[in-house]
Amino acid sequence: MDIYIERGMLHIGNASVYLQSPRNVELVPDVVFFDIPKHTLLLESLLKDYLLGEHLLLLGNQGVGKNKLIDRLLMLTRRERSLFSLSLSLSLSLSLSLSLSLSDLHNTGSIYNCTEIPLFKV
Repeated sequence: MDIYIERGMLHIGNASVYLQSPRNVELVPDVVFFDIPKHTLLLESLLKDYLLGEHLLLLGNQGVGKNKLIDRLLMLTRRERSLFSLSLSLSLSLSLSLSLSLSDLHNTGSIYNCTEIPLFKV
């Protein structure tokens, strides 16, 4: 399975997308990435889901390469990256008693609002 660009289109396996020019080139990740077959399969799957309009959520332990995969996909598709983060103390308290779902994150310009959902009822 190959990754290549031809006639303004990015091809990852059987998934293809037209490339566009980013508004802010400095926000497009530029990462060192080694394409191995398993990574290419994951990138193809991520691109297919993205093209279907699906939200992408990667779960895994710290250091397994979640950000690296997304950065590579954004670099290949010439898309910009923006981040938001919860503080460690908020993350810990949320993980013990609350859950956040993707549908509960509302992008309101540059501010993200989170709705809390209890994991269990007392």
